[in-house]
Amino acid sequence: MNQNEIYERLKIIVEQKLAPQRKIVFSNDATLDSLGLDSLDRVELVMLIEEDFGIAISDDAADSIKTVKDLVSVIEQSVLKTD
Repeated sequence: MNQNEIYERLKIIVEQKLAPQRKIVFSNDATLDSLGLDSLDRVELVMLIEEDFGIAISDDAADSIKTVKDLVSVIEQSVLKTD
């Protein structure tokens, strides 16, 4: 799975499952704060990603995520570990 595929799946998760009632501008450089995600939303996002991608994200990795790009990188690394 490449970064573009991860990005598109992640965009769907955020827009449809996590923030369906919010108007957000989803981009690679967007911070989680700029997407309007509070700490509870971030925990829920990690859980949705783990479920959707069939991966586990460590607490340390989750804490290091500040942007969508960071999130894509963490997902990509986790997917590579499971292949």
